[in-house]
Amino acid sequence: GATRNGIWVAAFLMQPNGALKWTTSTNVAQYNSSGCGGNSPIILDHTGASLYVMATSDSLCDSEYFQSFQVEKPTGYLSFLGSTPPLFVNYGPLTFSSNNLFAYQATCSDYRSFYDGVITSYKRNSNGLLTLANLSALVPDAQAGDFFCADHAAADPANHVAMEYQLINESAELPDGLPKIATYTSDSSGNLSTTSTRQNMATVALQYPLDMKMSPS
Repeated sequence: GATRNGIWVAAFLMQPNGALKWTTSTNVAQYNSSGCGGNSPIILDHTGASLYVMATSDSLCDSEYFQSFQVEKPTGYLSFLGSTPPLFVNYGPLTFSSNNLFAYQATCSDYRSFYDGVITSYKRNSNGLLTLANLSALVPDAQAGDFFCADHAAADPANHVAMEYQLINESAELPDGLPKIATYTSDSSGNLSTTSTRQNMATVALQYPLDMKMSPS
Protein backbone atom coordinates (compact mmCIF):
# COMPACT_ATOMS: atom_id res chain seq x y z
CA GLY A 1 0.00 0.00 0.00
CA ALA A 2 1.13 3.56 -0.77
CA THR A 3 1.14 6.18 1.99
CA ARG A 4 -0.42 9.60 1.50
CA ASN A 5 2.82 11.48 2.06
CA GLY A 6 4.26 10.02 -1.14
CA ILE A 7 7.32 8.62 0.63
CA TRP A 8 6.63 5.05 1.72
CA VAL A 9 5.24 1.83 0.28
CA ALA A 10 4.18 -0.43 3.13
CA ALA A 11 4.17 -4.23 2.94
CA PHE A 12 1.77 -6.46 4.86
CA LEU A 13 1.91 -10.21 5.38
CA MET A 14 -1.41 -11.99 4.91
CA GLN A 15 -2.15 -14.23 7.89
CA PRO A 16 -3.85 -17.67 7.54
CA ASN A 17 -7.16 -16.13 8.60
CA GLY A 18 -6.85 -13.32 6.05
CA ALA A 19 -5.76 -10.62 8.51
CA LEU A 20 -2.94 -8.30 7.47
CA LYS A 21 0.20 -7.79 9.56
CA TRP A 22 2.64 -4.99 8.70
CA THR A 23 6.16 -6.26 7.98
CA THR A 24 8.19 -3.41 6.51
CA SER A 25 8.04 -0.13 4.60
CA THR A 26 10.28 1.02 1.75
CA ASN A 27 11.19 4.67 1.20
CA VAL A 28 10.55 4.97 -2.54
CA ALA A 29 10.93 8.77 -2.54
CA GLN A 30 14.70 8.40 -2.06
CA TYR A 31 14.94 7.26 -5.69
CA ASN A 32 13.23 10.43 -6.98
CA SER A 33 15.81 13.23 -7.07
CA SER A 34 13.34 15.80 -8.44
CA GLY A 35 11.78 16.47 -5.06
CA CYS A 36 8.31 15.93 -6.51
CA GLY A 37 5.79 13.56 -4.97
CA GLY A 38 4.46 10.31 -6.27
CA ASN A 39 4.08 6.66 -5.29
CA SER A 40 0.53 6.26 -6.54
CA PRO A 41 -0.89 4.30 -8.24
CA ILE A 42 1.18 1.19 -7.50
CA ILE A 43 0.76 -2.07 -9.37
CA LEU A 44 2.16 -5.61 -9.20
CA ASP A 45 2.98 -7.76 -12.20
CA HIS A 46 0.97 -10.96 -12.63
CA THR A 47 3.41 -13.05 -10.57
CA GLY A 48 3.83 -10.61 -7.69
CA ALA A 49 7.60 -10.59 -8.22
CA SER A 50 7.77 -6.95 -9.29
CA LEU A 51 6.08 -3.77 -8.09
CA TYR A 52 5.80 -0.52 -10.03
CA VAL A 53 5.38 2.91 -8.50
CA MET A 54 4.35 6.06 -10.36
CA ALA A 55 6.41 9.15 -9.52
CA THR A 56 6.44 12.74 -10.77
CA SER A 57 9.32 14.96 -11.85
CA ASP A 58 10.46 18.06 -13.78
CA SER A 59 10.38 21.69 -12.65
CA LEU A 60 6.58 21.87 -12.40
CA CYS A 61 6.17 18.21 -11.31
CA ASP A 62 4.05 17.68 -14.43
CA SER A 63 5.83 14.63 -15.86
CA GLU A 64 5.30 11.07 -14.70
CA TYR A 65 7.40 7.92 -14.79
CA PHE A 66 7.47 4.44 -13.24
CA GLN A 67 9.96 3.12 -10.71
CA SER A 68 10.59 -0.64 -10.87
CA PHE A 69 11.16 -2.68 -7.71
CA GLN A 70 11.81 -6.35 -6.97
CA VAL A 71 9.65 -7.70 -4.15
CA GLU A 72 11.80 -9.46 -1.57
CA LYS A 73 9.82 -12.31 -0.03
CA PRO A 74 8.74 -12.99 2.65
CA THR A 75 9.37 -9.50 4.10
CA GLY A 76 7.90 -7.53 1.18
CA TYR A 77 10.85 -5.11 1.16
CA LEU A 78 11.37 -3.48 -2.24
CA SER A 79 14.73 -3.51 -4.04
CA PHE A 80 15.06 -0.68 -6.57
CA LEU A 81 15.73 -1.76 -10.16
CA GLY A 82 15.48 1.48 -12.12
CA SER A 83 13.07 3.97 -13.68
CA THR A 84 11.48 4.72 -17.02
CA PRO A 85 12.08 8.18 -18.58
CA PRO A 86 9.64 10.89 -17.42
CA LEU A 87 6.84 11.69 -19.90
CA PHE A 88 4.92 14.95 -19.86
CA VAL A 89 1.39 14.65 -18.37
CA ASN A 90 1.37 10.87 -18.62
CA TYR A 91 -0.51 9.74 -15.52
CA GLY A 92 -2.66 6.80 -16.68
CA PRO A 93 -2.45 3.55 -14.66
CA LEU A 94 -0.60 0.51 -16.01
CA THR A 95 -2.19 -2.72 -17.16
CA PHE A 96 -0.12 -5.84 -17.94
CA SER A 97 -0.56 -8.18 -20.89
CA SER A 98 -1.49 -11.78 -20.17
CA ASN A 99 2.06 -13.02 -20.93
CA ASN A 100 3.45 -10.54 -18.35
CA LEU A 101 5.93 -9.18 -20.92
CA PHE A 102 4.26 -5.88 -21.80
CA ALA A 103 2.34 -3.10 -20.08
CA TYR A 104 0.05 -0.43 -21.52
CA GLN A 105 -0.96 3.01 -20.37
CA ALA A 106 -3.52 5.43 -21.84
CA THR A 107 -3.78 9.07 -20.79
CA CYS A 108 -6.25 11.66 -22.10
CA SER A 109 -4.90 14.86 -20.60
CA ASP A 110 -6.70 18.21 -20.49
CA TYR A 111 -3.67 20.46 -20.15
CA ARG A 112 -4.55 24.16 -20.25
CA SER A 113 -7.81 23.32 -22.10
CA PHE A 114 -5.96 21.34 -24.77
CA TYR A 115 -6.81 17.65 -24.98
CA ASP A 116 -4.17 15.10 -25.94
CA GLY A 117 -4.51 11.33 -25.86
CA VAL A 118 -1.39 9.17 -25.58
CA ILE A 119 -1.05 5.38 -25.59
CA THR A 120 2.28 4.38 -24.02
CA SER A 121 3.70 0.86 -24.10
CA TYR A 122 6.38 -0.72 -21.93
CA LYS A 123 8.40 -3.93 -21.92
CA ARG A 124 8.88 -5.88 -18.70
CA ASN A 125 12.40 -7.32 -18.77
CA SER A 126 13.39 -10.67 -17.27
CA ASN A 127 14.54 -9.05 -14.01
CA GLY A 128 11.29 -7.06 -13.73
CA LEU A 129 12.71 -3.73 -14.91
CA LEU A 130 10.19 -1.73 -16.94
CA THR A 131 11.45 0.05 -20.07
CA LEU A 132 9.71 2.06 -22.79
CA ALA A 133 8.70 0.10 -25.89
CA ASN A 134 7.72 1.36 -29.33
CA LEU A 135 4.63 -0.78 -29.87
CA SER A 136 1.82 0.00 -32.28
CA ALA A 137 -1.81 0.65 -31.32
CA LEU A 138 -4.07 2.02 -34.05
CA VAL A 139 -6.54 4.68 -32.89
CA PRO A 140 -10.02 4.36 -34.48
CA ASP A 141 -11.09 7.11 -36.87
CA ALA A 142 -13.50 9.69 -35.49
CA GLN A 143 -16.18 11.62 -37.34
CA ALA A 144 -15.16 14.80 -39.13
CA GLY A 145 -14.26 17.60 -36.71
CA ASP A 146 -13.60 15.24 -33.80
CA PHE A 147 -10.77 13.01 -32.56
CA PHE A 148 -10.57 10.11 -30.11
CA CYS A 149 -8.58 10.78 -26.95
CA ALA A 150 -7.30 7.53 -25.38
CA ASP A 151 -7.93 7.26 -21.65
CA HIS A 152 -7.65 4.12 -19.45
CA ALA A 153 -6.53 0.67 -20.58
CA ALA A 154 -7.41 -2.72 -19.10
CA ALA A 155 -6.02 -6.11 -20.17
CA ASP A 156 -7.75 -9.46 -19.69
CA PRO A 157 -6.17 -12.85 -18.76
CA ALA A 158 -6.03 -13.84 -22.45
CA ASN A 159 -4.57 -11.52 -25.11
CA HIS A 160 -7.02 -8.64 -25.22
CA VAL A 161 -6.87 -5.01 -24.08
CA ALA A 162 -9.86 -2.70 -23.69
CA MET A 163 -9.20 0.99 -24.32
CA GLU A 164 -11.52 3.81 -23.34
CA TYR A 165 -11.75 6.73 -25.75
CA GLN A 166 -13.29 10.14 -25.21
CA LEU A 167 -14.53 11.87 -28.37
CA ILE A 168 -13.20 15.45 -28.44
CA ASN A 169 -14.42 18.26 -30.70
CA GLU A 170 -11.37 19.76 -32.41
CA SER A 171 -12.56 23.37 -32.55
CA ALA A 172 -14.26 23.60 -29.15
CA GLU A 173 -11.71 21.35 -27.35
CA LEU A 174 -14.57 19.82 -25.36
CA PRO A 175 -15.95 16.27 -25.00
CA ASP A 176 -18.40 15.41 -27.79
CA GLY A 177 -20.73 12.77 -26.40
CA LEU A 178 -20.10 9.86 -24.03
CA PRO A 179 -16.83 7.87 -24.06
CA LYS A 180 -16.52 4.66 -26.07
CA ILE A 181 -14.55 1.45 -25.60
CA ALA A 182 -12.35 -0.16 -28.26
CA THR A 183 -11.12 -3.74 -28.00
CA TYR A 184 -7.60 -4.76 -29.03
CA THR A 185 -5.73 -8.01 -29.51
CA SER A 186 -2.14 -8.15 -28.28
CA ASP A 187 0.28 -10.26 -30.33
CA SER A 188 3.39 -12.06 -29.05
CA SER A 189 5.45 -8.91 -29.64
CA GLY A 190 3.03 -6.73 -27.68
CA ASN A 191 1.60 -4.84 -30.65
CA LEU A 192 -2.12 -4.05 -30.48
CA SER A 193 -4.51 -4.55 -33.39
CA THR A 194 -8.22 -3.74 -33.48
CA THR A 195 -11.32 -4.04 -35.61
CA SER A 196 -13.12 -1.43 -33.50
CA THR A 197 -14.63 1.51 -35.35
CA ARG A 198 -16.71 4.47 -34.24
CA GLN A 199 -19.76 2.54 -35.49
CA ASN A 200 -19.25 -0.65 -33.44
CA MET A 201 -17.54 0.60 -30.24
CA ALA A 202 -19.51 0.22 -27.02
CA THR A 203 -20.66 3.44 -25.35
CA VAL A 204 -19.89 4.13 -21.69
CA ALA A 205 -22.89 5.12 -19.56
CA LEU A 206 -21.18 8.03 -17.77
CA GLN A 207 -19.22 11.03 -18.97
CA TYR A 208 -16.07 10.90 -16.84
CA PRO A 209 -14.96 7.38 -15.80
CA LEU A 210 -12.17 7.46 -13.23
CA ASP A 211 -10.93 3.92 -13.73
CA MET A 212 -11.49 0.74 -15.73
CA LYS A 213 -10.85 -2.88 -14.80
CA MET A 214 -11.24 -6.19 -16.62
CA SER A 215 -13.09 -9.11 -15.08
CA PRO A 216 -10.65 -11.95 -14.21
CA SER A 217 -12.94 -14.36 -16.09
